[in-house]
Amino acid sequence: MVHQELHQEMRQLQTLSPQMQQALYLLQLPIMQLQAQIQQELESNPVLEQAATEHERLEVEPGVMGEPEGDGASSEGQAEELDFREEFERLETMDRDWRDMMSQTQSFGGDPDEEERRAHMMESIVRSQGLQDFLLEQLRTSGCTDAEVEIGEYLIGDIDENGYWTGEVAQVAAELEVEPAAVEEMLVLVRSFDPPGVGGHDLRECLLLQLQRLEFAEDSLEIRMVRDHLEVLGKRQFRQLEKLLQADSREIQAAAELISQLDPKPGRRFDSGSDFYVVPEVVVEKVDGRWTVQVKNDYLPHLRISNLYRKLMQEQGENPEVVRYIRDKVRSGKLLIKALQERQSTIYRIAEEIVAQQEDFLEHGYQGLKGMRMAEVADRVGVHETTVSRAVNGKYMQTPRGIFEMRFFFNAGYNVGGEHSLANRAVKESIAEMVAKEDKAKPLSDQEIALRLKEQGIPIARRTIAKYRDELKILPSNLRRES
Repeated sequence: MVHQELHQEMRQLQTLSPQMQQALYLLQLPIMQLQAQIQQELESNPVLEQAATEHERLEVEPGVMGEPEGDGASSEGQAEELDFREEFERLETMDRDWRDMMSQTQSFGGDPDEEERRAHMMESIVRSQGLQDFLLEQLRTSGCTDAEVEIGEYLIGDIDENGYWTGEVAQVAAELEVEPAAVEEMLVLVRSFDPPGVGGHDLRECLLLQLQRLEFAEDSLEIRMVRDHLEVLGKRQFRQLEKLLQADSREIQAAAELISQLDPKPGRRFDSGSDFYVVPEVVVEKVDGRWTVQVKNDYLPHLRISNLYRKLMQEQGENPEVVRYIRDKVRSGKLLIKALQERQSTIYRIAEEIVAQQEDFLEHGYQGLKGMRMAEVADRVGVHETTVSRAVNGKYMQTPRGIFEMRFFFNAGYNVGGEHSLANRAVKESIAEMVAKEDKAKPLSDQEIALRLKEQGIPIARRTIAKYRDELKILPSNLRRES
């Protein structure tokens, strides 16, 4: 006979609030996608408007919440702004959702090789990759065995352009002659990769994976809404959802709004057929002998809260539904404006630190490119490493030496004396230069290149030379020899 018992348990969980999720989402968007997102917000939120002048840019009008502008309203508004800022600051320590999946699948310890693979994973992802290439790169840096990699590659091969997995566990197990449990274990790993939601069988699984990545509990309203009532949600039948989920209308609408911000087709961002335009968000120039950084705001609409709605709230003061609707929209608009301000500030601080560390590159070119890791910049700027990763992904910097994706400046490096670190890219440039100048009748071997670099103060192993040579598409010495 089965006995059922109820137990009460108190647990402290960290979850991302809708405001924090929005801040993260806006931070990672490149400028063209950000423009589209802001335009969508302008269309869906009637209290937001585009200011006509630069002075009105990203402005929040006082007293627009429909409250008297006495001490009570002032303190409430200040508390609201303070709450948001505290939430935004907390996200730096709570941010373990999208690009930090590696820490959930393996322990890096103090092994330099493991740390190098981790840094490579964090710093080498570019948006122009195809989805499958992007997934394979994560698989090959995940510390899996050869047998596990083979299963993972097979699984990734069945992921379509939308990011959905189209295979069947039993079929894959039969094809590879492995146990279904091994396939299921690797499928769990692949589903932990970026972009969030990849590997789901359908829209329901895709959204559930994203909510689970954001650490929503299994009994949360959002999880239950997607898992059990997605069709009803798709038809926006909120009254029916209230009955089915035993929740009030505001909870249902808040959960539905959060779910609407998830990506239903996470693979589409890697669509190689899409037109790709590079718009630099950061401009670096030398002014009066000093390198200066400017984040361009020209491409962002100038947002503010419309004063018309203060008058409307006064006229509709006896209608609580109208007042509540306007107040919610004003609050949503203020959060959007503040999230945009934080986005621009974060990008500026990170860009400023990049320029401070890479002055030699700006002055002398590739030979001056220093080794620099995201963790180091994160420490100096005072944010989490994954925040740096989001801030530089898909963002471009215009310099006197050309336009570069901000990720370009993050490379593992080699100590060449003191605190100076030479970036991997600079080492590759040195190898390419040596090969270009070598005696074609007696081409340099990998060991000879390693010895020459050591003489320059760059300690590097022969096998690393071979790896860089392959990446540069330079043939081995015996195939480069000319009689």
